[in-house]
Amino acid sequence: MSIELKPIEVEYCRTCPSCLEPLLRVTTQKEEVVTEDGWISDGDTIFGLYGKLVEAGLENEVDTSDHSVWYYQNYDYMLWVGHCPSCENEFFVIDASMIDDRVAVNPWFVESYFHQNLEIPDPTYGLANQGGEQWLVTRHETEMGVSLTHSFGPFAIKDDTLIGPNGVSLCSGELASVDHAATLLLKKWPALKTLARAVNDKP
Repeated sequence: MSIELKPIEVEYCRTCPSCLEPLLRVTTQKEEVVTEDGWISDGDTIFGLYGKLVEAGLENEVDTSDHSVWYYQNYDYMLWVGHCPSCENEFFVIDASMIDDRVAVNPWFVESYFHQNLEIPDPTYGLANQGGEQWLVTRHETEMGVSLTHSFGPFAIKDDTLIGPNGVSLCSGELASVDHAATLLLKKWPALKTLARAVNDKP
């Protein structure tokens, strides 16, 4: 089922999955955190998803022993963790960043638009709809084309916690939240890739 992009009409609010208090308010032009405490504290890559994407034939296998290989992939994905300032429960958010797979990306692009570690122009925001589901999309107009970041959640955390002594670490043990994130993105990946091409085919 294809994904339809729509503009945000007035405001889109992301709420705590436990108490439904607002966490983030989003308009077409900006995001605004509701409290001074912020809403996201730390994150990590979604453990195990890459192997599942390769196994399903959705991505090409690369030499993961060479960490620099990730600076030449047309996608990135993360699981972010936060605490609600109202009820103090933990929640997680799933992000998947992607650009048309016909584009040859480079380290500067990945650091800029996927990792957001370099100064870049402000994005715009919209909503994605697919089969009754809706989620937030961040849109960057880049030199290489349109880059989209799809953001799902927040979701309640079923594990005890995802935060250890060194922050969020998702590569140890079986975690229900990580499995949820991997399953969700694996299911949506074909439509996300189709959309990444479609937005760059439009004039």
